[in-house]
Amino acid sequence: MIVEALKRLMAAMAAQLEGTVAEIDERSMVAVVKVQTLLQLMAFVADTIVTAKHSKDTPDENDRIMRSLEQRFEAVERDTLTLAKRAARYADVKHEITAGALAQLRAVTWAAAVEEMVA
Repeated sequence: MIVEALKRLMAAMAAQLEGTVAEIDERSMVAVVKVQTLLQLMAFVADTIVTAKHSKDTPDENDRIMRSLEQRFEAVERDTLTLAKRAARYADVKHEITAGALAQLRAVTWAAAVEEMVA
């Protein structure tokens, strides 16, 4: 069930990536930074899917795997927030993307937990 939750997260991020790629133009670096950040976060999700597929499908193991992904997202969020405080525009953008992805991760994790409880 954890793999399905991660696939939903990846699909949401892919849709966001598609929209962001459409924003790229010759004058703005903002969309490029958004794409780079989304790809970095999607790589974390892909790594987590591989980990989940090779793990025991137990609630404790699934919680550990999802917490690990959340910690990776939180680390990026903290780093980008620190940069954003230094008034770096690209850091603001990275922080917005990361905070959004972290919220998506938490929503998917919550939905998977609810599905598991009612199953």
